[in-house]
Amino acid sequence: MNSCPPPKIKMKDALAFALQLVMDGATHRTAIDLAGDVSKGALWAVAKGISKHHKIGPCVEFNGKRYHKANNGYWRASTKLPDGRQRKTYLHRDVWEFHMGPIARGWHVHHKDHNKDNNELTNLELLDSTEHWRRHFQEGRTPRAQAA
Repeated sequence: MNSCPPPKIKMKDALAFALQLVMDGATHRTAIDLAGDVSKGALWAVAKGISKHHKIGPCVEFNGKRYHKANNGYWRASTKLPDGRQRKTYLHRDVWEFHMGPIARGWHVHHKDHNKDNNELTNLELLDSTEHWRRHFQEGRTPRAQAA
């Protein structure tokens, strides 16, 4: 799993600077304020457009996919299907399937150390949903439901 390379930007001066700030996680308003003497409207449009159509923040790559941190703390990738719908997959599940094969319905990939950033195969184990819930309740944790 590698960190994602920074996006290539072919713009000039302040506009490129503002864009890079947004890509690095700055808010739109901060980027606009720091960019200086450029049309505020143009900067706002670029900053909003980038954050709307591109994921901002850290990402990792695995097996040709880019994963970004989801609100639940897991690394997630979105793939556009031919019919236009989005298919979302989680890194820990993709790592398991890459090395061990398909995951049957009703089975969960569990992080042994409870660290959602540690997606090494040695830290993952396959559990049925009952065992997964039992382990988390024994440890005082409750897992979020995962798509099968």
